[in-house]
Amino acid sequence: MAKANVNIENIDNFRQGIEVQRDSVIDSVDTYNATIDETKEALAVEKEKAVTLIGEVQSTLSVLLSKIEEQRAKVEELQASLAALEASEPEEYETVYEPDVTDDEGNVISEGGSYEVETAAHIAWRNEVDKLSGELANEEDRLAQMEEVESKLQAVASKLEEQQAKLDELYAELEGSQEEVNARRGEIESFSESAIEKLNKISSVLQEYLSTTIGAGQSFWSKVIFPGVTVSGMSVGKFSVFRVPTMTKAFDNAPDWIKSEVAIHGNKVKVKDKPCRSHYTPSEKRIYMDPRYDDDEYAEVFKHEFGHYIDHAHGWLSQSPAFVNAYRKDCENLDITTWDGAQNSNKMLTDLMNGESAKYDRCISDILSATYNNDPLIENRYFSEGLSYYQHDNSYWARGQNRENEVFANLFAIYSNNDIETIDFISKHFPNTDKAFKNLLQ
Repeated sequence: MAKANVNIENIDNFRQGIEVQRDSVIDSVDTYNATIDETKEALAVEKEKAVTLIGEVQSTLSVLLSKIEEQRAKVEELQASLAALEASEPEEYETVYEPDVTDDEGNVISEGGSYEVETAAHIAWRNEVDKLSGELANEEDRLAQMEEVESKLQAVASKLEEQQAKLDELYAELEGSQEEVNARRGEIESFSESAIEKLNKISSVLQEYLSTTIGAGQSFWSKVIFPGVTVSGMSVGKFSVFRVPTMTKAFDNAPDWIKSEVAIHGNKVKVKDKPCRSHYTPSEKRIYMDPRYDDDEYAEVFKHEFGHYIDHAHGWLSQSPAFVNAYRKDCENLDITTWDGAQNSNKMLTDLMNGESAKYDRCISDILSATYNNDPLIENRYFSEGLSYYQHDNSYWARGQNRENEVFANLFAIYSNNDIETIDFISKHFPNTDKAFKNLLQ
């Protein structure tokens, strides 16, 4: 009897051990499932980001490809015009005759003669050929730049699609592993119940069970390897990681022709955070941004400074006769020293203050600062309305073409934001400048 009691106690101990092991496996599987579910959720978020980013790249590519087709057609048209012009070359030389020079008595002082000179028609033709050739060269260079950007964007899109495929593969592997673990969990539960019922085979069953659970545990957990997954954008990598969420969406509302400029030139400019007044340095092709701005102000100021870079990248469009003359004409229309200018200025300020958004736009107040040279009429109207008045000082406006440079950058920021009221305000009260700006960039 004593021996039998000992055997029963041993069997009870074995059975309790099996139950503990079974419960431990179940707890481990539950923990594993929770970890996998969290990981799958994180991967799902990354997959969604990848899909969104791919869509944005494809959208940008679509706009760019359309622009490339337009540019290619323009180049072909210029090539055809040049070929036609070259084929219509007029007579190059003509003969000019000069008579003898005689004195009053009819004696020949100097003998006349003939010589060949280039015809006026040929000179005009040659000048037209040179002009058209130069224009064609410029447009061909621009086409080449656009095609280079297209190639880079295609490479970015391809890389993003590869990363998306890897995310999909990892997600599928985790799901498969999870299904395998849960299937093994069911097997273990069933196996444990069978082992408990068959106490007479406890030793062999327990040995098999322990080897199975240990092996399963090593096999399954060894599959939980999460490689780093990086989804990068075209240009946001140049910003602090804290600014990436904001700057990724900075140009979302911009019209396609602004987005095209960002796509073509965005990766060429450098950006550096520095505690100073934000500015663009042409010699470095670098934008310095004050890191103390909050996210909204950082994005707003960046669009203005990027406008300076775009101006520079196109050979200083703000200094072109078309832009300078257009802005000068608008300034004359708003000259408060004249009757008409004073009336126009009063209407402009009334429209501005009665609006909902333009009066809060720092770019608008800076344009007015340039146009009116910080006249108290403008400043006091802002202050009386309790509004912030963003400006440059008069010593800055007095140097070179700072006015035109700043107005151009402000217009670029305004169109990047694409606020309808603000754009309508510019179109109404600075119509010539607005038209010149769009003609130069669109």
